[in-house]
Amino acid sequence: MAKPNRLKEIEKEKGDLHKIIPKLVNEHGQYEAGRLIGVSGATIHNWLKDEGYVRIVRYERTPEMERAS
Repeated sequence: MAKPNRLKEIEKEKGDLHKIIPKLVNEHGQYEAGRLIGVSGATIHNWLKDEGYVRIVRYERTPEMERAS
């Protein structure tokens, strides 16, 4: 069953969520980040949205392809 205010408990235990959650999400994705800290992926998604985070996807050419041109 869901525990209200779980993110507040996690923040007391582990520190600033703005340093923890984005890093975990960038490394593992939302659902795995949630599993790692003990909440659902949906909780992570909602926290990111509520805190003003946006997903940015960028395409870059690899250095190997640049040299081949």
